[in-house]
Amino acid sequence: MERLFLLSVFLGYLAAVYGVDEEAVTISCGDTQYDPVSQLCCEDTIQEKEGIMTRCCNKQSYDATQFMCCKRKVSARNGTLPKCCGDIGYDAAYYLCCRGNVIKKSGELPQCCGREVIDASKQMCCKGTAQGKEGKLPRCCGTEAFDASKQLCCGGNLQGRINSHVKCCRNDSYNPSKEVCCRGVVSKKRGDKPMCCGAEAYDAVRQICCKGNLHPRKDGDTKCCGNVTYAQCKFMCCKGLVERKKGLIPRCCGQNAYDAATKLCCKGNVFKKIGTKPRCCNDTMIDGTKKLCCQGTVKTMLGTNSKCCGSKRVDSLTQLCCNGTVKNKKGEAPKCCGSKMYDATTHTCCSGKLSKANGAKPKCCGTKAYDSVYELCCEEKVRSKKGALSKCCGRDAYDVAHFQCCEGRVEKRQGAKPTCCGRTAYDEAHFMCCNNRLRSIKKSIVPMCCDKVLIDLTESLCCENITVSRKTNTSACCGAEQYDTITQICCNGIVNNQIGSKPQCCGSKSYDAAAEMCCLGQVQMRYGKSPECCGTISYDAVNSMCCDGTVQPRFGLEPMCCEFKSFDAATHMCCVDTILAKDSLVSPSCCRREIYDAVSSICCRGDLFPRRGLEPKCCADTSYDNAYSICCSGFLYNRTGLDSACCDGEYYDKSTHVCCNGMVKENVGINTKCCGPYPYNNDMELCCDGRVQPFVGSNTGCCGCKSYDANKFMCCSGVVKAKVGEIPECCGTRAFDAKLFECCNGILKKRPA
Repeated sequence: MERLFLLSVFLGYLAAVYGVDEEAVTISCGDTQYDPVSQLCCEDTIQEKEGIMTRCCNKQSYDATQFMCCKRKVSARNGTLPKCCGDIGYDAAYYLCCRGNVIKKSGELPQCCGREVIDASKQMCCKGTAQGKEGKLPRCCGTEAFDASKQLCCGGNLQGRINSHVKCCRNDSYNPSKEVCCRGVVSKKRGDKPMCCGAEAYDAVRQICCKGNLHPRKDGDTKCCGNVTYAQCKFMCCKGLVERKKGLIPRCCGQNAYDAATKLCCKGNVFKKIGTKPRCCNDTMIDGTKKLCCQGTVKTMLGTNSKCCGSKRVDSLTQLCCNGTVKNKKGEAPKCCGSKMYDATTHTCCSGKLSKANGAKPKCCGTKAYDSVYELCCEEKVRSKKGALSKCCGRDAYDVAHFQCCEGRVEKRQGAKPTCCGRTAYDEAHFMCCNNRLRSIKKSIVPMCCDKVLIDLTESLCCENITVSRKTNTSACCGAEQYDTITQICCNGIVNNQIGSKPQCCGSKSYDAAAEMCCLGQVQMRYGKSPECCGTISYDAVNSMCCDGTVQPRFGLEPMCCEFKSFDAATHMCCVDTILAKDSLVSPSCCRREIYDAVSSICCRGDLFPRRGLEPKCCADTSYDNAYSICCSGFLYNRTGLDSACCDGEYYDKSTHVCCNGMVKENVGINTKCCGPYPYNNDMELCCDGRVQPFVGSNTGCCGCKSYDANKFMCCSGVVKAKVGEIPECCGTRAFDAKLFECCNGILKKRPA
């Protein structure tokens, strides 16, 4: 009752001094009013504040410095890293939340596995089941653990691994060097280029797969057209139908082939090009210099000024097209306004309606015209200008020199610095606008708004929009509370007394930074010459070091961390998570969790082998001497030739063989090259569009997929033709003498004598 009495007195004081209504500062919680200084509104339920950090959780209030809200339930704030596990609070620094269960951390790498905690350095989680790590490559197969270096998991079934190249084909395993997997079916590799056609294996050199159907491959030029094959050199595929190529620019028109150099395709119909500007009009062809295409209808041009107006024809010199309606031009400046014509010297088109042009500079205001020299358009209303500097204020015009616009209402200018407070004009030199309410600043030294109330900062403070009487000149706000900045400190909204020579905050507490330090929200003593934090613990970095949140002793010439432990890198090595001594090794290295000397050994996929030969290297999971062997896609071969190389996983000798499209072929000459999958002698043959063709003269060239003698013949649109006359040239697929004839759009015309 006493608190309510004081609040009513305080509100009465504000009303008397500042002219504020008592109802203006009251706050409602549902249908009930409450005191925001001492109370909280939690889901329409009034709760008493227990401190500055009081918060809501469901319909309850709680102190956020000691508690936390977990799934709408209040739980104690525990430890250095407080978190929620369902509706329970726990310390994440020492515990884990595993499917709603709080379990203490254990082992080097604690992790959750279902509702249990496992040590990930020794165990693994296989679909919620804890399993021990097995072998060199521990992996999961369903809920079972296995060594991937010895076994293979295919569709949840464990298979024996014959070698490192074995792979899965659905539920079965297979050897990719000898077998192929086609839609879950394992088949033996066939031919030089094994591939799949559905679930069937085939040799892509001898066969081709067209929509799941196998066909013989005649050469590298064979392609698919639907379910059938064709030779790309001479034919083309037009919507699933094989057609012979025609002319200089072969194209498809539906299912028909045509020469785009001399013909035109209009919606599936082929026409011979006529005129200088042949084009399509719907499904027919027209000459663009003589005909018009008006919405798919052919119209004869009456002159060079003929244009389309919808489906009609107009003369652009004497007629206008207004929204598809033909109008004869009239007046000095004929223009269109919708489907009507008007003279722009006497009328104006405003939003599709004609209006008489007013004044020297007519403009539109909605559907009406006005004179922009003497009038204004204010929200589609024409208003006369008022003064030299007229502007709009809503639907009214006003003189900027004597009036101002406040939220759509014209107000008289007030003072030297006029501005608006809501819909009222005022002078900033004498008033202040507090939340759209005018307050006089005559009696204030340092005026300031605190919500709807005006305060003097020399006498009061505004703490979270609540006016508080200033106790001293050094007072400041800490949340909704006042404190002295000389003797106190504000930490996360909580007032604390200053401690020591260097007072600072650590979370919501204060501490002396000269003697203490803040480690993840925990105050710890400063130790040694170089104090640092390791999680929530402080340590001296001169004698210790932090390894994954654990303080370890610093020793040796090169102190380093290996997971949670420290070691001297000058005498030891960290292999994965194990510290091993270098001893007398010349070039120490790690091979998973083992240490070895790289001078005498080599590590291949986690396995150690003696370093032998001139050039020791790794090939998959074994070692070899690169001087005498070669590794091709994980398979070893002896170097038996002069120039050893790999061809798609196979070994070959470059001096006797060649690699064509991933297949090894025997050389057919000194200068052997590839034409697709086929070898050819570059000194005697040519590769023409994927086909091997013989030299037929000293100047042999390609014409499509054939070779020809360029001294005697010429290639005309893919067709070999004998040279004609003194100046032989091509016109489409025909040869002609350019001295006697000329080619015009694919048509030969005799030159005038």
